[in-house]
Amino acid sequence: MQQIPHQHLSSAQQQLLLVVGHQRAELAARISSLSTTEWETLLNEVKAQHLETFFYQELRRLGGATAVPSLLRDQLVEQHRQQTYRNFQLYQEFFRIHDALAAAGMPAIPLKGMHVAATVYENIGERAVGDLDILIPLDALELIAEHAAELGYTPTKPVMLETVTRTSHHLPPFVHREKKILVEWHWHIAPPQRHHHLAIDPFWRRARIISLAGKETLTFSPEDLLCHTAHHLSYQHEFSFGMRSLCDIRHIVACYRDSLDWDAVVARTRTWQLERGFYLAFRIAREFFAADIPTAVLEALRPADIDAHILELAATQLFVDPHTFSRQGAGALLEIRNAKGWRAKAFNMKEAVFPSEQKMFRRYGISPGRLSAAGRITFHWRRLLPVLLEMGRRRWQGTEMVTPIVQRRSALGSWMNRRNND
Repeated sequence: MQQIPHQHLSSAQQQLLLVVGHQRAELAARISSLSTTEWETLLNEVKAQHLETFFYQELRRLGGATAVPSLLRDQLVEQHRQQTYRNFQLYQEFFRIHDALAAAGMPAIPLKGMHVAATVYENIGERAVGDLDILIPLDALELIAEHAAELGYTPTKPVMLETVTRTSHHLPPFVHREKKILVEWHWHIAPPQRHHHLAIDPFWRRARIISLAGKETLTFSPEDLLCHTAHHLSYQHEFSFGMRSLCDIRHIVACYRDSLDWDAVVARTRTWQLERGFYLAFRIAREFFAADIPTAVLEALRPADIDAHILELAATQLFVDPHTFSRQGAGALLEIRNAKGWRAKAFNMKEAVFPSEQKMFRRYGISPGRLSAAGRITFHWRRLLPVLLEMGRRRWQGTEMVTPIVQRRSALGSWMNRRNND
């Protein structure tokens, strides 16, 4: 099986992979010779990936923590302490919300980091958790939107259920300003345009009750947890979401090694027609992160046209700061590139220049009817023009990053969305 190319990665990126990939023999020789400056560069890469606490725990497991300069090691220890405290706060808040929902007869499932941090990692502070992602039934969205204020949460954008259910898989984030916690209420794990073959009801039927941070709650089955993680990394973010999801995949597989039903994973992947993206996610997790993915699973999902170029694109995207993409407004460029047919491209170009009321709602949270056509254009371009000027300046200086990211994401998205018989 052809290895994933990674010669293009920086020295710090390759050192990071040595640690998370458990390459003990090579690791000792490499990290023992690092200078303080080189350690700072490496830890900046770790920080960009939001892996500080995980990285330090991996170093400890591999016997390499003593090689870190003492001042930097103290910073990692303190970061782990703070993350552990923060995670306990988030779990406490989740169960406060969970109990309120249960009292109203509403089931809820914690998603992503909330699920894995307390179940598949060695300690609760090892996996950084940012926000609360909670799955609730579609018919409960209206109820939660109306009563979230009773829990102390207010929406960051206006809530328009008809628009939300047509364009997204979750409500706009709700914020608890005193606790500085964001909650996203999901009704699906994928946007409407991407879940044609991915029904959410079977996820609910297969869900099971487990103990999470000391309290019982409903969670995805191990197979669905693994599939959701792979889907989030591949189809939702075209691998431009950092390395955390791949760490999750490795730990999910290790935690459920004796009970994970790989036949069910393969069967569901084929039913959903997601073989290409899942193959990439599982392949990279195995090669870069030492995830125990069976060879038979990779062979069952392996597309006939996989090549070194696609593997390298995905591996390169892992080291993209996801905020670079969103911060510099590259979403419109990606929508135009990925649109199929000249009509769709023309429509997306028009929306990028002269946004509709629906586009204004999705991007800025401005309710339809609040602005005239001229007002929408003025509002939009006041925010877009500085972004375009910054992109132009960076391109002139040779430091522009957005276009390569868009090109790689577009190429990966096009490849993953092909049918295997195309």
